[in-house]
Amino acid sequence: MMTEEEAGAGDSFSFSEQKLLVDDVKLIAWCPTTDLVLLVSPTNTLSLYRSGINIAHVWSIQHQVESNVSAVAWKRNGKEFVLGCENGVVYKVDITYHTPVITPCWTPSHSDNLPILSLVWVNYEYKKKQMDIDGFDINAFDLEAALPTLSEEPPEEPLQITHAHVKTQENTIASDAKGQIQVILNGIYPIGSVALTDPYSKIQLDALEISAAQNIASLQIITKPRSSSPEFVSYTLDTQILEDRKEEIHSISQVQTQLNYLLQYTKATLDVVKRHHDAYSGFTNAIARQAANYITNHNEDASAMPEVELFATLATGNVTESLQEFFTEYLTSQRIKQWESNVNHGYHNSLVIICEHILPACERIQMQLCKLLGYSLWTQRYGDFLKSEAVENCISKARKLVSEAFDYSKALGSLIKSFEAFSKWITIVSQKIYDPDSVEFEHQSILCEDPELVADFLEKNFVQDALDVYFSHTAKNLIFLLSDLSDACTEMLKRPSEIVSTKMQVVSTSKVRLNGVSIQAQPRQRLISYTAMEDGHQTIYYAMLQTKPEPQLLILKRKFDDSLLKYVAYSLDGDISDFEFFDDKEIGVLTQMNKETTLLRAISLTDADFQTLTHNKLNSSNSPSMRSQQLDRMIQVKLGCNGAPRRRVLSVVASNGLLKVYFMDKLEEQDDCSEEDSFLY
Repeated sequence: MMTEEEAGAGDSFSFSEQKLLVDDVKLIAWCPTTDLVLLVSPTNTLSLYRSGINIAHVWSIQHQVESNVSAVAWKRNGKEFVLGCENGVVYKVDITYHTPVITPCWTPSHSDNLPILSLVWVNYEYKKKQMDIDGFDINAFDLEAALPTLSEEPPEEPLQITHAHVKTQENTIASDAKGQIQVILNGIYPIGSVALTDPYSKIQLDALEISAAQNIASLQIITKPRSSSPEFVSYTLDTQILEDRKEEIHSISQVQTQLNYLLQYTKATLDVVKRHHDAYSGFTNAIARQAANYITNHNEDASAMPEVELFATLATGNVTESLQEFFTEYLTSQRIKQWESNVNHGYHNSLVIICEHILPACERIQMQLCKLLGYSLWTQRYGDFLKSEAVENCISKARKLVSEAFDYSKALGSLIKSFEAFSKWITIVSQKIYDPDSVEFEHQSILCEDPELVADFLEKNFVQDALDVYFSHTAKNLIFLLSDLSDACTEMLKRPSEIVSTKMQVVSTSKVRLNGVSIQAQPRQRLISYTAMEDGHQTIYYAMLQTKPEPQLLILKRKFDDSLLKYVAYSLDGDISDFEFFDDKEIGVLTQMNKETTLLRAISLTDADFQTLTHNKLNSSNSPSMRSQQLDRMIQVKLGCNGAPRRRVLSVVASNGLLKVYFMDKLEEQDDCSEEDSFLY
């Protein structure tokens, strides 16, 4: 509900709601498609809130990011965002799940722990041309549809895996303080990198801001080297190869995305199988050790070989004195039932996981690799991206993994049969020892129905563990074979990234001196930029705080294909605490007027008198065309906004934890209200 304070503050911004936060806020990022806002605290707690009738807390997560968060960028579909950290790691956060899923999408190869300075999402959609032939089913040769489906039923233990389906194609462009630019498709597949500075030099950057052409054929990057000089360096980066080879990059990256998912899925399920194996083999081994202890305790000179003693019982029907004590005191009917229950549980779940999860996933891995083999044989288009020998090597390793997994399933099936016969026999032996005069055994001359199966279990799986070779022996180790396959796939798919990286180059640089502009004095410790279309030309705006000779807001403007910089500078009353571009028409500026009050201004960009930047002294312009809103009892305020059409909303957070949400203009509020009313009726 609107308070008297907001009602009397004027009509520049329409008040929506407010909330008192527990944590302080250092970063604010609005979702571009929904009324969600991400707040990052100084302790790197990520909190997501939904703006509506009341501000609702959706979730908070902490201690999942190993370093301080230095940058945030939402994907344009509003379902994911990326975090850049001071240790150089970039994380992707998927919010479509009940709890957010955080995965690293870029880890630096060097150990300098340089912070991520800039993150940008760039549209990279590609629609493959499809020839329509009358009467021909385009899905007729979809071999993947004939494969067994991956089980939707979770194994006995939950799996921490994410789905591989990606609907929108976008590139994440990240850069660190060394000037290393990394391009990552969908935050998953690294497709190229380039260094603005010599990787071996000691030069570091205090700031770096990236702007991408709409067709991603080039990047404009402005940097501030770490030095006392007021010099800024602008780079034009040729990334035409991303446009020229879009089809090949998309085709390979789609396979790479599926392979990553399938390999992760297989590893997760195989880890569950390993845990089951450790459980049931450990239970059986513990019983065998107890039997050995009873034998040595009864006769210290005797060899502790319980399987031999049980073989003798199987052959003669007689139980030795030491084993009689073992059955009487330890292996009772109740313990045998517990043994049978636990082991059968492990056997059954392992077999289900192999047949319904691992083998179907392996079939799909082979299918994806066969796609890559087909690409590699099209040498005219994919010859420099893929080598047939490398793909065939991966296929060979995948076949080896499938073969051993299939052998394991057969060996497990045989073990299930032999243990079933053994458990029946050992139960009868235990019952006869417990009650030898029972009528049930009076006319029973043979205690075992399947002596061969019992003997097989005693020989291979009582004291020993016949299935251990699939988890320890190098030639048959399923986990090792999967890891070997994963490494081979990773190595094979490095080549496209290497080729793209060699083609992305810096084609021009320019320098400009901006006296009195210090990155450390900026409210966000970085430059603020916005890219928009103006008169059919892509235009970049930069905003920064100039502290000398007198504080003023400096806004730079340049066309994407033109190195000519224009500027406008404004001297504003109060101390500037934050600013952010609303859209291509306005920039929001917060100025603290006194110890209790902050003023929110929206300065017009369309009415600004931009001048060519030709000299060091920057002349202040006349009072800008603007609208304002007084924020009482709010100081050290931070600003976040979403200026997308029909999403024109902003938020301000003060040092006392007070969060307020405003509509950028009254018209938007009225439209939203009318829409809501029509929905309700």
